[in-house]
Amino acid sequence: GTHIPQTANNQFLACFAYGMGERVEKVHIISRDNLESSDVSVAFNIMDVSNKYNLRAKVSAEDISTKGFTLVYTTWFNSEVYTLGTSWIAASL
Repeated sequence: GTHIPQTANNQFLACFAYGMGERVEKVHIISRDNLESSDVSVAFNIMDVSNKYNLRAKVSAEDISTKGFTLVYTTWFNSEVYTLGTSWIAASL
């Protein structure tokens, strides 16, 4: 996977190639400050996709530690996904 520093606005764009079946892109986010929580919420903020097929995509946060986490983008079947943008926030509940 790719390792990137945390951006000032907590956003990242993942780029995909068209294909059949499951496609996974993992991006390791390195925290600027130590994360104080193991709760990270992620959401799509932009999608560049084809309207030729149904959109099938998900994003999640894994391997969360005080030093960062891994964004996991998954798309499957025949979805034509070019770019998925994500925002995140870490919060103590």
